[in-house]
Amino acid sequence: MAALAICAGAFAQAPEKDKQIFNHMAAGVTFGLDGIGLEVAAPFTPYVQLRAGYSFFVPPTIKVSNLSKFGVPESIKVEEQQRPLGSVATAAVGLNLGGGKALADIFVIPDGGFHFTVGAYFGNPLMVQADLDLSKVLQADEYASYGFQLDENDPNTNITTDKQGHLNLDLKTWNVRPYVGIGVGRPVNTEKRVSVTFDMGAIIWGAQGLQTYDYSLKNVKTVELSSQLMAKNSLTKGFSKYVGILEEIPIFPMLKLNVFVRLF
Repeated sequence: MAALAICAGAFAQAPEKDKQIFNHMAAGVTFGLDGIGLEVAAPFTPYVQLRAGYSFFVPPTIKVSNLSKFGVPESIKVEEQQRPLGSVATAAVGLNLGGGKALADIFVIPDGGFHFTVGAYFGNPLMVQADLDLSKVLQADEYASYGFQLDENDPNTNITTDKQGHLNLDLKTWNVRPYVGIGVGRPVNTEKRVSVTFDMGAIIWGAQGLQTYDYSLKNVKTVELSSQLMAKNSLTKGFSKYVGILEEIPIFPMLKLNVFVRLF
């Protein structure tokens, strides 16, 4: 309430031309952990500037071979045969960080650059996607049918590969992800045509654990995973500790450099 009172007082004392909401606007390009983006910004009060935009993110896929190092068994039993697994299967992990964003910069002093930022990012809820390639372990006619039950006592935990022989694991997060942070610089700078700003903060992504799929059914079924459930099966046991780490991390760090041009 005190902060609102200060903002209201400053707004009342500001020159008439600065009381006009959205009387200026800037457009900019952003470079950060969410990719390359475009943003527009406008003042709301002498203490607040609003931003909205979209980030385009081409996920760098991390490829992993020799999965035996990560606890995957050296072999697996398929159709009464022991087939090599750990040294043959490969995995790829990618991030989906792009999407829309709506932010509000709250400045400590009207003409200063230091500010707090609150807002939200929104986009693909599957922020982390992992692909375990078992196509060299299985035969083509076994794709989308070979699978196993993570919990022997629960038939709802059955998972299979897809039609290409891949086992898909996705980290599900919130569709709308709150953001809090700090920064320096003013996106709309009435003293300069071009301004550079920097943001540092965290996206609260609300990680809800992994999910995988059962492709053996007519309608593909989603199977919710947890580190405890994955630890019950020899194939996924090695990954359970990594899933446990993801379950304990509710945020994703954000760093961004922004270049704005004042349009008017």
